[in-house]
Amino acid sequence: MPTPGVAYLAKSTNQAGLVISAHIIDLVIMALKFFY
Repeated sequence: MPTPGVAYLAKSTNQAGLVISAHIIDLVIMALKFFY
């Protein structure tokens, strides 16, 4: 699911959402996004 979809669901359901993503070319670059 795309990051904006997780953010929308987190806000609309009053729940927390978590997205873990990694850059395809350089796996050292990772992102952790938390929505509440």
